[in-house]
Amino acid sequence: MNRTALLVVALLALAGGVRLFHLDDRVVWFDEAVSLLVAKASIPNIVAAAQDDTHSPFYYLALHFLPRGELAARGFSVVCGVLTVALVFLIGCKLGCSHAAPPACGMEAKRGSGAPRLQLLAGAVSAGLMALCPLHVWYSQEVRMYALQTLLVTASWWLLFISLERPRLWIGYALAAALSLYAQYTSVFALAAQWIYVLWFRRDVFRPWVLAQTGVALLFAPCVPLFMHHLLGGTFGYWLGKFSWTDPFRFLALLSGAIPKNPGPYWPWVTLSIGLLIVSVIRQGKKALPLLLWLLAPVLLLALASLRANAFLPRVLLMVTPSFALLVGCAAADKKGAVLAVALAAANLFALQRYYFAENLWTRSSLREAAQIVGRESKPSDAVMHSSRFSYRSFQFYLGDNVTQGLVRPGDDEPALYRVIGNGQLPSSAPRRIWLVLWPDFQQPGFHNQVLAEMNARRPRHREVFSSPQLLVMLYD
Repeated sequence: MNRTALLVVALLALAGGVRLFHLDDRVVWFDEAVSLLVAKASIPNIVAAAQDDTHSPFYYLALHFLPRGELAARGFSVVCGVLTVALVFLIGCKLGCSHAAPPACGMEAKRGSGAPRLQLLAGAVSAGLMALCPLHVWYSQEVRMYALQTLLVTASWWLLFISLERPRLWIGYALAAALSLYAQYTSVFALAAQWIYVLWFRRDVFRPWVLAQTGVALLFAPCVPLFMHHLLGGTFGYWLGKFSWTDPFRFLALLSGAIPKNPGPYWPWVTLSIGLLIVSVIRQGKKALPLLLWLLAPVLLLALASLRANAFLPRVLLMVTPSFALLVGCAAADKKGAVLAVALAAANLFALQRYYFAENLWTRSSLREAAQIVGRESKPSDAVMHSSRFSYRSFQFYLGDNVTQGLVRPGDDEPALYRVIGNGQLPSSAPRRIWLVLWPDFQQPGFHNQVLAEMNARRPRHREVFSSPQLLVMLYD
């Protein structure tokens, strides 16, 4: 095995190790539970359930064909994350000769020139930074479609770059771009960045580009009615507050030392990210422009779209994280730029330390532990009542059909989805014992306290089964 192969294996081992570390600490939260519950349904039901979702059924169909269970689903995201790191290495090798003389740039450079070494170093540094990217690690462990989307968007950029020299690969580009749209609709912002790049810098390939985009449109056409249904239904980001122009800057902090849901001070990391970005662009000049478009165009377009209805969520911008790693990695492909890579790697490691070891209820809640207790101690005549769907769906996954469960206040506004995974309606027959699960719900503030008071008034005899800062389980005879 030559040195390049050993380097690639080492980078992929780093990426895999970082994403497998503490993987079993993650607890299924609401969105992940919905993914797993929908995925185990039949294919027609998965497609039908998408009517009440904000995504196409593509990701759920992918999970459907995997082995059942949380570990397999998380492993799929890990694999998508590691493959993304591999693509970043290839793109870095393709683009990372910015400091070589122009005749030497390109993989066809003569043996003995400095370009191949610089390209290999740029690819390796970029892949190493991508392996440690805290935001990407987070979603490479989550049972959602964002790691898959990022892989497909990265594949589309890679195929775009090589299709400029090998026209036969335009078909591969069209397939990757169309699948990225199926994975998550916000991939359209990456396509917009690619349009700008071709029209601005590569008008010489305009004809094959238009043909490739026609292929993308034809491949995505079957999903257009569903997309329009989701778009016109106003289901995107309805739970978010009003958009603020500080949100894009806060997102930039997540590219270096901040971590979602536990960010600490944002502005030091915003400053670091912007500083690294500016220096990297200055060092690379025009060669940085496609990567800069990949990074900034989706962020700006999502911000503009959020002025009407806020949809500015970091997870839907995960697809731009490879561009930031590439910008810094390619700029750090020589001794003078090494400090850029060191600074970003140090910030990433700081964020990862907080991700793995700090308290964060979004990743390490007590839902699994409490569900296991209920599963062991419950009887067939019992019923589990939840004050919030955010605990109900997780318990529904962990307990399966072994325990009767439902919501104190069942929902009825998503009929297509509820036909597949249930609406939380309890049976009319009175259970012998009730397990009451109380979880604060931001959509119903204080409702869990109201439920507890009403239950205590009706059934004074009770026992506290489980208690944590956010979860309380009571047993009523």
